[in-house]
Parts: sequence; C-alpha cells; structure tokens
Amino acid sequence: MTTIRADSVNFSGLVSADLTIEQTLPIRLSDCSPEVGSRMRFVKVSRAHFSRMLRQPFLSSPLAAGVAVASVAVSGVAFADPAAFSPWIGAYESAAPAQAESTIERAIEEGTSSMGALRRSVARSRLKTTNQPYRRVRIAPAGDELVTDFDGRTYKAPTDGRAEQGKDPDGKAVTVSYATSGDTLKTRYVGEDGEKWIDFERTPDGQGLIMRVTVLSKKLPGPIKYSVRYVKQ
Repeated sequence: MTTIRADSVNFSGLVSADLTIEQTLPIRLSDCSPEVGSRMRFVKVSRAHFSRMLRQPFLSSPLAAGVAVASVAVSGVAFADPAAFSPWIGAYESAAPAQAESTIERAIEEGTSSMGALRRSVARSRLKTTNQPYRRVRIAPAGDELVTDFDGRTYKAPTDGRAEQGKDPDGKAVTVSYATSGDTLKTRYVGEDGEKWIDFERTPDGQGLIMRVTVLSKKLPGPIKYSVRYVKQ
C-alpha cells in the first residue's frame, strides 16, 4: 500500500474499492462523493490505484502541487485537544513592518512578472489588497474552536482538524481549517478565487513566529510565497 498525505488534495471521483479511510488528517476534500464524506481524511491506496490516480485531472490542479509521484510526506496532524494549540496561543507584533511590506511587494511582483501587462496589473492590485503586511496577529482559543486574527480580520475553525465554511470579513465565502506539524501551526483559507496557506512556525526561543505564506490561484502562473517574522507581545 502507498500512503498519501497532503495539505489540500481534491479527491473528487477517486473513490473505489482500493481506497480505505485510515484516520482523520487535514486534507481538504472538495466536492467529495458521499462515500468519502465532507470531512478531512487520511487515506491508503494500493500502488495500482495510485498509478491510476496519477493520470486523473486533479493532479494538474494547484491544490495537488505537493503530491509526489512516489510517496507523499506527512505535512500535518489533526487534533481534538484545544490544549495542543498552547504553543502558538498569544498576540504577536510584526518585528519589522517596513521590511515585511517590501518582502510581500517583491514576492507579488516576482510571482506575476510572466503575466501580460493588463492581467499583471489587475493581479498585483488584488494581491496587494489581500496580502497586507499585518502589524498584529493573534491566535486564541474559543471553546472547541481556534481563532486567528490579522489586524482585526478574524477566522475560526474547530480544533479537531475539520474545515469550517463561513464568510471572511469582506463577506466572501471562505473555508478554514487548522492542523499542527512539529513546531508549525498550519492554517488554510480556501476562497472562491484561490487559497492562502499560512504556516506559523515557532522561533527557537519561543518568543516569536515566522509566518510563511503561500498564495495559490488558477489565475496565477504559480504559487506566491513570502515570510514575515513576528514577536510575542
């Protein structure tokens, strides 16, 4: 059997007798068939079936960018105990606001450089709007949910790894999920036009976070990535 684990993979139409549920894991199943259900899963699949899966259209999607031809590495583990979040709970402030702004702007310019002039201009404008150099980030528990707050823009999802559908602060549909992997809290925000993956990596001294952002969209030539450092208040 070959084990497949990834942050976000669309398994639509891939259900067969070869595929069995093993345990909960933060994999977003978009438009799942009833046999799989709407929760996130960890799956095992035979090598023969995996070979057939490699020929399915879903592998051309940005959502499957992390899937390798052989086996796929573990990227996150779902959990049910809110206390598991404690290493990341707190309020954080940008360590270098001016540097963060230039870092994000450079990533956007480089990530859209291959686009035509008109599309590039539109894309850069939208990306700058949705990728602000947040001054303050807050991560807080709320019952059996976790809240992430970016300069007052709040998102929430259950602590057991399930995705929660709702509205972002602008009223647009968004699906949010959280998971952990080692020293990293992995947060996923999936909207109509694309996805934003934000990984909060704890600094060795425990007094800060490195926020690693990946922006994915079918309208972009490829992922846009940047990192910003925050210190605990």
